[in-house]
Amino acid sequence: MLLAQTANLAPTAEPKAKQWAQFLAWTEETLASPHRPDAVVDGANVACFKGGFDKDAPPRTASVAHALAVYEQVDAVVEALKAKGRRPIVFLHERHFKRPEKGGVAEALQRKWRAASHGLYVVPHGHNDDVFWLYFTLRLGGGAFLVSNDNMRDHRFEMMHSTRAFARWRERHQAKFEIMQLASGWDPRIMLPSAHSICAQRDAQGRWHLPAELPPTDAERAYRDKIERLSGMGLAELSQMYLKGSVPLAEFRDARQSGLGAEIPAYMVKQYQWTCVA
Repeated sequence: MLLAQTANLAPTAEPKAKQWAQFLAWTEETLASPHRPDAVVDGANVACFKGGFDKDAPPRTASVAHALAVYEQVDAVVEALKAKGRRPIVFLHERHFKRPEKGGVAEALQRKWRAASHGLYVVPHGHNDDVFWLYFTLRLGGGAFLVSNDNMRDHRFEMMHSTRAFARWRERHQAKFEIMQLASGWDPRIMLPSAHSICAQRDAQGRWHLPAELPPTDAERAYRDKIERLSGMGLAELSQMYLKGSVPLAEFRDARQSGLGAEIPAYMVKQYQWTCVA
């Protein structure tokens, strides 16, 4: 159902209809490959994460949005996925590949991604790239997932948001991410989707299974308190402590992430146990 709903978002007028048909054919060919991807990267979303950390960039507007993209962030996420044993593919609109000297994808990165087996798909001009990466992720099925912080609240997804199936799919197949810029380079953190749903479920015997929050252990409570103290410091002071070695990298990342009010750090993610209610 979700696959058909996504396909219905594709244009029907030429030449876009023909380009969509070519994408569908490429999708089936890719699925038949022994090197088929199992992780889809929303390249634009990753590249423009937090404005690409570009402090000198002009205000974010539609006309300069591409100038805020930092494609090294995309490459860092790709490498992090490979380190996890995944086969990533990047989806990017073709406008990102025009005039590298003006902020487009550098030629070296283009060659690297194109050289990888099914490592890049360039969405044609005039199309919405989100329809392409969503369809492809859905078509992969199984253990594949999408790396994106996009909440998919765009008007194109309004109908799908009304379905419980779409909410469940996002819960099981969307990986959020955080990226930090360290002296050693880009440091991405990918929060993989949970292997188990935390939604209430009913079994074949008619019993309901409800997730219940587990109380934190003493170690978890102590770590949380420490991170909260560190996050209250100024970023400059916290960075100096990290550089001097008095704060480990994991604590530095969690404290900075918590202080920035970004995605919930790993140490704050609730753990659940299941309670059966007859």
